[in-house]
Parts: sequence; C-alpha cells; structure tokens
Amino acid sequence: MRTLTSIIAIAAATGLTASVAAQDREAEFHALIEANTHRIAWDGEQLTGAGAEWLASEIEVAHYFMIGERHATADVPEIAAHLFELAAADGYSHAVLEMGPIMGAELNSFLEANGADALAGALQDPVFRDAMALLSMEEEQEFVADAYRAGLQIAGLDQEFILSGEYHLRRLEAGVQTDAQLDAVNALRTVAEGEQYFVGAADPALYEALEAAFAGHADSGLADTAEALRITNAIYRPFLVGGPTSWSNVERENYVKTNWYWMNQELAAPGEPGPRMTFKWGGLHSGPSIDSHARISLGTFIEDWATVHGVTSFNLGMDCNAGESLSTGGMEHVPQACVSWFLSAGGGQNATAGADDQTFSRHLQGVEEIVLIDFRPVRERLREWRFLSQGERNMIAGYDVYMAIPGTRTATMAGSE
Repeated sequence: MRTLTSIIAIAAATGLTASVAAQDREAEFHALIEANTHRIAWDGEQLTGAGAEWLASEIEVAHYFMIGERHATADVPEIAAHLFELAAADGYSHAVLEMGPIMGAELNSFLEANGADALAGALQDPVFRDAMALLSMEEEQEFVADAYRAGLQIAGLDQEFILSGEYHLRRLEAGVQTDAQLDAVNALRTVAEGEQYFVGAADPALYEALEAAFAGHADSGLADTAEALRITNAIYRPFLVGGPTSWSNVERENYVKTNWYWMNQELAAPGEPGPRMTFKWGGLHSGPSIDSHARISLGTFIEDWATVHGVTSFNLGMDCNAGESLSTGGMEHVPQACVSWFLSAGGGQNATAGADDQTFSRHLQGVEEIVLIDFRPVRERLREWRFLSQGERNMIAGYDVYMAIPGTRTATMAGSE
C-alpha cells in the first residue's frame, strides 16, 4: 500500500514532468516559428532578399493570391501594389477588392476609358471618391492605378459603401424611364437631402420600391444597382438604427461570397475554377475561418473553392509591426499606434500595453526588417500548442503566411494638407 508520502511524491513528480513537457512544447514552437521566418528588405519600391524571392515563388504557383490587410497605413497598399505587379506578370488577371460590385465595375470602366493616369484627377470629385471606402486614401488610389497598369482588371464583391448613395442615386435619376421609377428615386432623394448615411438609414421599403421599379430596366446595370442598394441597406441598417449586428456581418460575408460565385460564372465554364485572381481585403475577411460573429470568411470560402476545383490559394496576412496607422471604422481618421496583432494583448488592434509578454514578442519586437512567418508548418502541429490563446490559434490557422511591417506610416487622406 502506498503511503501518503509516496503519493505526494508521485504527484509532485508527475506535475514536474508535465511542466517540463509544456516547456519543451513551447521551445519547439518557438524553434519552429524561427525556422519558418524570413526577413525582407523594402526600399519603397521593391522587396528584396531571399525572403522576397520565396514570397514571389509562392505567388507564382497559386491560383488565388489573397491579402488580408491592416487598413489605413501607407505601407500596406504600396507593398501590395508591388506584389500584385508580380502576380500580373505570373498570369493573374483580376484584382478583387473591398468595394461593391457596382462600384468595382464603374471603376474598371473608368480605367478602361481613361487610363490609370486619369484616376487621381477623377477622385478629386468627392461623390465618385466617397463611393469606394478605401479610395479616400491617396496610397489606395495609387495602388488601384498601379494594379490596373500591371494588367489587372478591377472587381468588387462587397456591399456598396455607406457614402456611395449620391453616386448611385444620380445614375438612377438619369436612367428614369417610367413613372414608378421617377416616384422611387424622388422618394429616396427626399431622404437623401437630410441624411448623409441614407444608404443604410433610409426605410427598407424605399429600397424595395426602387428595386421593383427598376427590375427589367433596359440598362441591366441600373437594375443591378437598385438590387445592390436594397441589400446594402439591410446590411448597414442595424449599425445605424439598431438591430442584430452579428447577423449583419454574417449577411455581408454571405453576400460577398454570392457575388464571387456570380462573377465567376460569367468568367469560367461550368466546373472550371476561373481565372487566376488577386484579392486585397481587411484582415478578418481573408484570414480566420470563423470569427466572433460566427461568419465564415471569404478567404475560407476561396480556399474551399480552390480545393474542389483542383487548384490552390495562398493567403498572406499583412500587418504593422510598430509605427502608425489611421483610425478607421468611423468618420474620424486620426493617427494612432499600429501594433502587430500578435503583440496587442489578444487583438486590441492598437493596444501597446503588455506587448513584452506576448507569445510572439521574441519574434517581432525590435525587428527593423519586414518579418515573414510561414504558418503552414506550424499549424501542422496546432493541437500541441495548448499555451496559445484561441485568437492566436485562429490567426495561425487562418493565414498561410504572416507579414509584419516595421515603422508603418499613416495613410494620407485625400484632400489633406
């Protein structure tokens, strides 16, 4: 019979063994991260070094190349433009961006008619500029122009932007052919005169009437616009007047995937994957599979689409690693600290407190070059890394490769001094 003393000794030894095993697991994790980390130099025009060559080779062999970005830095769109140029040279045909399908088509038509050099001048018109969320930033304007110059067609999949209403309403007003259409646009114009965010705030019945009035219009683009505005209103409305915003986020992601399906139907034969495409979206659209809103990301959907069609996708998370970005999510755009997601105490995207104690501190802090971490070998053993937070596990599972850019600069708002 074991004595109490021996039982205590066995328990202590077992606990010590478990502690050593846990320490060994963490050491293995950090060694694996380091073994799959590349360093890249960026001179403002070119990425250079062995890490840059490795990244270019990954883009070359994929069918879909997806960027999930930190919004509102100058560096991310500049580096993305360079990567999209490489992709275009490898045979990619489209840049699929975080804007509505109507405005994506309008933007691409403008570029086809006028050329990329004319874009900056056209975007001085706030009605055109504000119809596309990110193009209020000069570096994003330059990114789009560079992507088009490289040979990529521009396309959008998102809901139409909250400030796009005036642009769309003018197009609909110009295309009126029936009394019902006139009544529908006049009713919306009345609301628009007193509400900046009428795309989301107006009564859904106005958009239902608009869609019904323009259904079957000789210009199918106007019928599509009326339908898109009705859907956009439903997505934005909970944020403006109250309602289930988690549902709204899920509905938005599903709408994005539906738009992708129909776009691909127009470009590919049944059973074919379609042309090679690049994507540039906010990080959570491209990366983790299921987020706190219970939405399955566009990136996960594209990866599944690639799998069933026998091709591959490559997902790059682009983040800051110190420096600044502009605040987003509202109308106030002010500089703020831009901290790597992995150093921001569990994902408070600009939190600086506690960065020294985060799992990735040793890999990211104090690094002056771009850090590129290939997560794929790491997630092969993801179940073993029990010391990771759920958020860290999701990010590692969601992104193939993670890029942390040091000393990021804030984006420049169009029209700012």
